[in-house]
Parts: sequence; C-alpha cells; structure tokens
Amino acid sequence: MLHSVFAAALSKAFAYIQSSKIARLRADGDLVAVTVHGIRTFGQWQERLKKMVQGEASYINFLSYKYGYFSVIFFVFPFFQRREVNRLKLALKGMIAANSGKEFIVFSHSFGTYLFAHAFQELLKDGESFNIKTLVLSGSVLKATHDWSFTQAIPGLKLINECGSDDRILWLSEAFVPKTGMAGRTGFYGLNSDQFRNRYHLGGHSLYFKGDLFMKDNWLPLFVENPSVPLYDERGDLSFIANIIEQLSVLSGKFGLYLLLLLAVFAL
Repeated sequence: MLHSVFAAALSKAFAYIQSSKIARLRADGDLVAVTVHGIRTFGQWQERLKKMVQGEASYINFLSYKYGYFSVIFFVFPFFQRREVNRLKLALKGMIAANSGKEFIVFSHSFGTYLFAHAFQELLKDGESFNIKTLVLSGSVLKATHDWSFTQAIPGLKLINECGSDDRILWLSEAFVPKTGMAGRTGFYGLNSDQFRNRYHLGGHSLYFKGDLFMKDNWLPLFVENPSVPLYDERGDLSFIANIIEQLSVLSGKFGLYLLLLLAVFAL
C-alpha cells in the first residue's frame, strides 16, 4: 500500500516537472510542430497529439498535413507516390515561408514517413532553409538502407525512428511495394547515436496510437529544450517462422518471390 502511494506521488511529481519544462519552453512561440499521417487513415492521432501538447504549451503552433484516405492500391504505384511527395513538398515550402526563422519538430507515420523523407531531401537540394530540430518517424515504410546523409546539412538534428517489434504490415511493404521497406520494424542500418536513434517497442503498426500513453511518454518530452532521447529495445528473439518471413520479404522485394512469401504468412 505504502509502495503504491509513493509510486503515485513520484509519478505525479515527475509529470509536474515535465509539464513545467514544457510550459517554459520558447514562450516566444518559435517552435512549430508538423504531423504527417499514414495511408488508410485520416490521421486522428494528429489532433490528439496537438491537444496533448497545446494543453501544456498553447503557444506551440501545430500544422497537420493531411492528404486524405490513401488506398493501398495507389500506394503500390510509383506515379502516385511521386505525386504525393510533390504535393507535400509544395505544402512544406509554404509552411517554411510562413514561419521564417522558426524551428520545426516533425512527427510522421507509415507512408507519411516516406513522403516526408523524400520531400525533405528535395527541399534541401533546392536550397530551402528547413530548420528541423527533431524528426520522429513511426512505423516507417522506408528502406532500412535509406540514405540520411543529407541531414548533415542541419547541425543538431535529432532523428528518432520508432519501430514496432511485431509490425507485420511492413513485411508486405518490403515485399510488394516498389521503393519501400520495413525500417519501422528493423530500424535503419548503421544508425544509433545521440543524433540518430532506432527505438524498438512491443507492438504492431499502430502501437503508437492505442490510447495516448505512448505519445505522452515518448513524444511529449521531445518538446523541451535539448531533450534527451533514451534508447529502448523491447524486442525478443524472432520465431523461426517469423525469421523466414522477414527474409522472404526482402527476397520478394528484390526478386519477386511472392508465392513463397504468401505461403509463409499463411503458415504463421
């Protein structure tokens, strides 16, 4: 009983300290949050995150990019991928122009990570000054080998890749969808430092939005000045069948071994 009371008091004290830090953050309003949702969703989590953050710091401006309910059928075709990248790129240019001199913190999920990564890179190539403080990816459909070297143009950028240890949807992305992969499951290869962090959590493709607890515990603290980014790795060992499916997903993406992959998925 005493232990539970002490734990509750400690948790409340920590929450107060965290809230105070956020409330003191950039009272001049020079931080802008951008969110980009995934496919087959209207991005309800964007509004929940906005409400959560602005409940602590109402002056932080939120810009929620929405591209509608994007069908998996369209996602498969590079033409539609390219079209959506161009649309986001144009929207980001407008955001940058309207918020000159401000810093950005970006949250994206699933196909939104693909759109943002490519639009971001192209903006920098075009000479745009995009001052991103923190970039958070979740359930990313990018390749694990995605080249992030272009981000060196932004000193101090923190890139956080949130991964689901049981994100089976990304097997299909890796296997069937051109130019995409399963970095939201495996992490980005070669990345793990104070600036580039793969973090592994228990759960599937939408684990980040089942209630608000994940966003509150992992994303809300990123709004403080120079946040620390703890390393999480909750993965267990892959089962024999899951390991086979993962390898078949990679081979299917390269060589079209779709039948074998489907048989393995049904076996699981």
